[in-house]
Amino acid sequence: MKPVVLNTGSRNETYKGLTVLHKPLIKICALPLDETIRAQYDWLIFTSKNAVTLFFEMYPYIKYKQVAAIGTKTEEALSNLNI
Repeated sequence: MKPVVLNTGSRNETYKGLTVLHKPLIKICALPLDETIRAQYDWLIFTSKNAVTLFFEMYPYIKYKQVAAIGTKTEEALSNLNI
């Protein structure tokens, strides 16, 4: 019999040799649009791949000079958008 693991993370992942029960405790969603956001920035700094996706869906008109990514998954998300 395989060991049973409870995964409370937002991603439903599988692992060889384990039975994984996916019961997320959090939900990734956008906050209401911020009317004070500016049209141009010197830097955009992203700390998660989810933030990258939501930001560019909500603010496609934003202009920026530089972009920074914290972590490889965040960097991949930006790369997938050709940023």
